[in-house]
Amino acid sequence: MRLFIAPALAALTLTAPVYAGNEVLYDTAPDWVDIVAIDAEDRPSNSPVVLYDHQARINDGELWTHLTTAIALDSPQALTRFGTVSASWLPDKGDLIVHSVELIRGAEVIDLIAGGAEFEVLRRERGLEARLLNGALTATMTVPGARVGDILRMSYSTTLSDQALLENVQWQSALITEPFPLESGRVSVSWPSDMDVSRVRMGEANVGEPQLADGFYTWSAQLPLEEPKPTPQDAPLRFLLGEMMQVTTYQDWADVSRSMVQHYVTANTIAPTSELAQRVEDIAAETGDPLERTALALELVQDEISYLLNGLNGGNYLPQSAMETWENRFGDCKAKSLLLLAMLEELGIEAELVLVRTQGGDALPSLAPMPGNFDHIIVRAEIDGTTYWLDGTSAGSRLDTIDTVPRFFYALPLREAGADLIPLDIRPQSTPDQIVRLSVDQSAGILLPSLFDIEIEFRGAIGAQWRAIADQGDSDDIKNTVYNSVSRVTGAAQLVERSVSFDPVTGTATVSARGIRDSDWVRDRAIYEMEPPAQAAKNVGFAADRARAAWREIPLKLNGPSYFLSELDITLPNGAGGFELDGPADTAQVIGGVELSSSAALDGTRFTLSQSMRSVANELEAEGLSTARRELVRFHRSLPVIQSPTETRELWEYFGEDRALLAPLEERFAIAIDEADLDDSSAFLTRAYFRMDIYDHAGALSDVQAAF
Repeated sequence: MRLFIAPALAALTLTAPVYAGNEVLYDTAPDWVDIVAIDAEDRPSNSPVVLYDHQARINDGELWTHLTTAIALDSPQALTRFGTVSASWLPDKGDLIVHSVELIRGAEVIDLIAGGAEFEVLRRERGLEARLLNGALTATMTVPGARVGDILRMSYSTTLSDQALLENVQWQSALITEPFPLESGRVSVSWPSDMDVSRVRMGEANVGEPQLADGFYTWSAQLPLEEPKPTPQDAPLRFLLGEMMQVTTYQDWADVSRSMVQHYVTANTIAPTSELAQRVEDIAAETGDPLERTALALELVQDEISYLLNGLNGGNYLPQSAMETWENRFGDCKAKSLLLLAMLEELGIEAELVLVRTQGGDALPSLAPMPGNFDHIIVRAEIDGTTYWLDGTSAGSRLDTIDTVPRFFYALPLREAGADLIPLDIRPQSTPDQIVRLSVDQSAGILLPSLFDIEIEFRGAIGAQWRAIADQGDSDDIKNTVYNSVSRVTGAAQLVERSVSFDPVTGTATVSARGIRDSDWVRDRAIYEMEPPAQAAKNVGFAADRARAAWREIPLKLNGPSYFLSELDITLPNGAGGFELDGPADTAQVIGGVELSSSAALDGTRFTLSQSMRSVANELEAEGLSTARRELVRFHRSLPVIQSPTETRELWEYFGEDRALLAPLEERFAIAIDEADLDDSSAFLTRAYFRMDIYDHAGALSDVQAAF
């Protein structure tokens, strides 16, 4: 069900995704195709892509697409790159008809098909590693006799009748723009004059209105179009769809809804004596609470049904049955959602299937009504007046995270009476995705490296990603992954005693480590100051460029949904006294669609800081950017800073009895050295730098010698 807008380069290198039958057919082009001649001896430019001609016709529930491409083999590199032509197709939806493959050499045209050249049919599942099985076949031909200076021209057609769409047809095409090196091109689509179609034109380039001739309307765009104006890449995706044309026989979104719902029947689909029926009964017996039942059903679908997209025999739109999904223990979004819906209905939960678009869902209201605009299907449930958006292909959902609303923006409910697009809720998360708990021991002195213990909890889909890592045991991959996660919080650090655990009941992954990190204290005249590490409230920014006049009304896409907490505990030097807190202890504010809070306390030698960052909006209007930036700067300046007393133990003062204060640091450095691989000298060098700072030159020299 994935929306596909073919990249212009892929199409023009003769590898455009098309649909066809089990065998390649060879025939002349249909009468309605307008054949474009190529004058190889009087070309208007030196563009390597001589021609790209895409012509489509909608008629009698079928889409016929004709494609002609011509590439100048003007160098040995081009001869190698384009010396093989290919086309991929789905054999259950139509035919591939090759019309010609030619070499144009000056005034001579060499017909390779007439000369006996044929395509070889292969099966290629390019997405198999991602468990995507679409059943595509690929026809390839190594072009015989090609020479530098030839023009390679290929012309073929495909027919497409999708089982799931019945008599409906959908078509769309991205439009090539400058500076792509295309000499001449066209995209056109035609349909009978008495056929009602919906059409949409995306982009700003000039494309004329459909023209009527011989009983058919034809809508065309000459290529390449003018180079589009640049758009900021941090804009919402509706601003980034580019130049595109869409035509469909669906009249509106309700028409799409009515058409697709017939493929998703759930009544009486769970066999009464099956294992699946027993699992549903177990959930019902465990709890009578509708939300708890929903969470348990979603957990079962996410955790016990693996993902596999089977696009064979109409599987791009047609789901396998709930029982088949359960017995196979695999399925795609359609299969998982249908299974989940069947279970929820048995459990008495009000729910329905909805189509969504995972990327660029904010653009749906401006697109033509057709299934091809969606790439995903989930379940929408109503429980006690609250809407829940349940994704069976996600992972890690539990009762405390089930209220998370994905950033899909709009959904199309599948209903027998039809439905229009409905917006997804904009609802802050109730449970954090990530909680950082960092304990720092600076009791030996604020200028020394500090000992720290850290624990990071991940929930929801992020937590589920750690499950496989936790199962690896004590591997190098775990060490590297843990270091990457911890160092994003602490900065560069020397870690010891790393671990990863996953609790399948709560869906929580916990990353733990101990280590040593450099001091954060910076001298400010007579005292030292420290901005505390691990501040969730600093994990936000609005660095968007809207200086150009054309960009001044384009919103900023906000990351999310996200919710982070941080808890920091610092032990300051014993008996030092005189530490002070600069800035308010508590502050909270919503800035640019992000909710921020901070609460600090300094009690003698113990400093604590709790912060949160939670997104509460999907995007920020451009007119609010400057205000958000100013408010964020003020907020960050108000966050607490710890100030030292005027008398601070310097690094040269750790001699005599005071040398004992360094014992915990030496102990942890020794552990890091013991844990290091034999060929890893970094732990020795890190301790050497520390020993040089405290004037232990003999110890530093010993470490350097051990390292090398």
